[in-house]
Amino acid sequence: MTLTSGTKLGPYEIVSPLGAGGMGEVYRARDTRLNRDVAVKILPTAFARDPERMRRFQQEAQAVAALNHPNILAIHDFGEHEGSPYIVTEFLEGETLRLRVSTGALPVRKAGEYAEQIARGLAAAHGRGIVHRDLKPENIFVTRDGRLKILDFGLAKLMRQEGTLAADAATLASQTEPGVVMGTIGYMSPEQVKGLAADHRSDLFSFGAILYEMLSGKRAFHGDSPVETMSAILKQDPPELTETSRTVPPALERIVRHCLEKNPEERFQSARDVAFALGALSDSSSATSRAVTVGAGWAWRPRVRVAAEIVLLGITLTLFLTRHPEKPEPSLLGSVLPPPGDGFWANMTQPAAISPDGKFLAVIAMRNGHTQLWLRRMDASEAQPIAGSEDAANPFWSPDSRYIGFFVPGKLKKADVSGGAVSDICAAGAFGMGGAWSSRGVIVFATLADALRRVPDSGGTPKRIPGVDLSSDALGQYWPMFLPDGNHVIYLEWRYATPESHENAVWIGSMDGEKARRLPLTSTNTQYAGGHLLFSQDGDLFAQRFDLARLELSGPAVPVTRNIQYDTFFDDGTFTVSDNGTLVYGSAGTGVDSELTWMDRSGKTMGVLGDPRHFEDQSISPDGKRVAVGVKEASGREKIWVYDLDRGTRIPVVSEESGSALYRPVWSPDGRRVAYRDTVGRASGVLAHASDGSGAEEPIGARQEGVVTVQDWSPDGQRLAVTLTKFRGTQNWTDTLQVWQVNAGGKSELEIADASDAKFSPDGHWLAYSDENSGEIYVTSFPGPGARIAVSSKGGSDPRWRGDGQELFYVAEDLTIISVEVRESVNEFRVFTSEPLFRMQLPNNVGFYDATRDGKRFLVNTRTYREQTAPLTIVTNWLARIQSVSKNELPKN
Repeated sequence: MTLTSGTKLGPYEIVSPLGAGGMGEVYRARDTRLNRDVAVKILPTAFARDPERMRRFQQEAQAVAALNHPNILAIHDFGEHEGSPYIVTEFLEGETLRLRVSTGALPVRKAGEYAEQIARGLAAAHGRGIVHRDLKPENIFVTRDGRLKILDFGLAKLMRQEGTLAADAATLASQTEPGVVMGTIGYMSPEQVKGLAADHRSDLFSFGAILYEMLSGKRAFHGDSPVETMSAILKQDPPELTETSRTVPPALERIVRHCLEKNPEERFQSARDVAFALGALSDSSSATSRAVTVGAGWAWRPRVRVAAEIVLLGITLTLFLTRHPEKPEPSLLGSVLPPPGDGFWANMTQPAAISPDGKFLAVIAMRNGHTQLWLRRMDASEAQPIAGSEDAANPFWSPDSRYIGFFVPGKLKKADVSGGAVSDICAAGAFGMGGAWSSRGVIVFATLADALRRVPDSGGTPKRIPGVDLSSDALGQYWPMFLPDGNHVIYLEWRYATPESHENAVWIGSMDGEKARRLPLTSTNTQYAGGHLLFSQDGDLFAQRFDLARLELSGPAVPVTRNIQYDTFFDDGTFTVSDNGTLVYGSAGTGVDSELTWMDRSGKTMGVLGDPRHFEDQSISPDGKRVAVGVKEASGREKIWVYDLDRGTRIPVVSEESGSALYRPVWSPDGRRVAYRDTVGRASGVLAHASDGSGAEEPIGARQEGVVTVQDWSPDGQRLAVTLTKFRGTQNWTDTLQVWQVNAGGKSELEIADASDAKFSPDGHWLAYSDENSGEIYVTSFPGPGARIAVSSKGGSDPRWRGDGQELFYVAEDLTIISVEVRESVNEFRVFTSEPLFRMQLPNNVGFYDATRDGKRFLVNTRTYREQTAPLTIVTNWLARIQSVSKNELPKN
């Protein structure tokens, strides 16, 4: 079917043809609803004549559309036009990989970068059970910014008739131009040539053929006829890469060969493994340790030959990448790959915890969008999920290695590793920030923005620890760790250090009421082992001797390893160590990022906004066409971005050099400005900037002593709702909800103690807010206050109004978004029905969502694991290493 410019397929208006191929004709089109360019692929009419084939096509399209991966072409929609099915995808600008390789071999570094992107896209699809089956350079697109997109996922399965090779080849031959048949056949796996069932490992063979071609400029399997090409696939190995290019590292050639094994059992067994091997090869900046992938039981079924290949590959990578052989390297026991599912998830800092006896590893991993606790014996190849541990975060061990403590939203729990049931210990906050279990049967735990609590390990009511008070300038106590005496606990206090940064001071307290004192150290995570205190600073891991008798640090701090997992929000470095000194840490680049995810009222994912970043709060503009969001850069500075939803672009509203500690952008009612908090030292105020990035920022409220957080801008544009946080000695802080007049020197018209999260009703006559004492949502009249009216009854936070004022949303304690039908007018406010909509997927989404004015869509800040394919590294002789490092290399505390 040929379409002319102006033809309409539902909301899509054809602009111009883009090309044609074996899977249909492709057109550039305009989505008139969202005012964006899209690509429309018209599939052959014959497909629509087969109801079963159409049903399978729709299932495939829906499955691929749910992937939302940066290296897979995004599917927006599908439908039917005059008997021909069509599929709507994102519009790409660039060229196919076929054009890139048609002129010869690519530079080795570029080929490696492209290959890693392809592997990550395959890993995402294979993780959802989706196999391409027709991977070739024509189906890989290189965008202008260098990002690779895999095309036609799912369509290959639709195109091919299940059964014999003859039917398969005939289908391809009848729908491609002369010469393209060989190109397609040249990337088939041996099992496809034989007409056997093809699984995800078939894609890996095709991937190997593509990587070979990128490196050599020649096809791996090429004959004068299709039959000769298929015979080469079955019986021959392609020429050595060194014959075509002497610049290809042997380790990279070994990766290619491992993908091109004739027997699927002898190839890499997952695309994740391929991506990891390529990532390790390209990451030449790390000079301290390399993970040797042995016994990778969570990613593939080991065979003797495969295991030998992997070990040899790891040794080759290590030798190839080591740049400083004069420095002693740690011995590596191996690497721990993610359990089945979506990979490790780093909640704040701790995705894993090793048992004190060094025999077990407790791992937090994602599965179907939810976290779960997994247990793996260190001498085993697989991990097992712990039933009843859904939504788990931040595990820690009992000193006898029999129990694992962990957090779920609102609770602290424990699991018996021998197979016993999971049981509750006590109530806890929504965000657990670390726990420690003493030999005296006491658990000390931390929650977000609070002081440490203690509770018997048998359960009970948590209590403050005498002598362990929160410092006046601290924003919370986190990551406790017991020393061997079971009495003294080391913990961190998080506080602002400068206007641009914050730090974690290290303190030591005790269970007997001894006044806590600060150690001469700033860190982001601490552990004790082998007479040393291990601590992380800015993503590097150090060790320093610790005198248990004097409870003092002694001697110099010595580097253990560089570039461990690092979360820029809390400046956290991830590692865990057993009593016998086995160290486990996450590699750099595997920290926490987040995605802005669109969801409907049922929680179904509708798409994502932009690429993963370290996003803070987001706010949808009054007209629903833009989104303002705080973004934390790797440098630690914060920025405000505005995304244009129609154009798919973003602009920095506040430059990186202006302002400090920016937080929570709030739109003016006319959408022309964005307000945000600006903190300098111990005072903060509110600034505003044009939402198009033009001009300069301007103050719209006088600076206040304390921390000002902007909550909302009134519909008439005359007032700001803010929360003013003031410290009060060692007794934590107070929050006061205030309403300021804009540009009136911070004059307050309304004050409500112990309240936050305020939102004006659309007509400006009511104010919804969170009461911090009761933990409930209330509404009061404005300019009141009048009587407060309860909206929630079992806990809630972060209210949002629908645009007509007839519905309120809030987040319940279990992270479910609740819809409340209300009626509001100038003189009356009434609450009617209440119903749950959907539960946010990850435990740290509270405060990170917004709703469109029609109440039909939600933009949720979904925290994600940055590199789910990266393993945890296990190191055994770090103590021997630190004893051999010279004092000239030592960092300053």
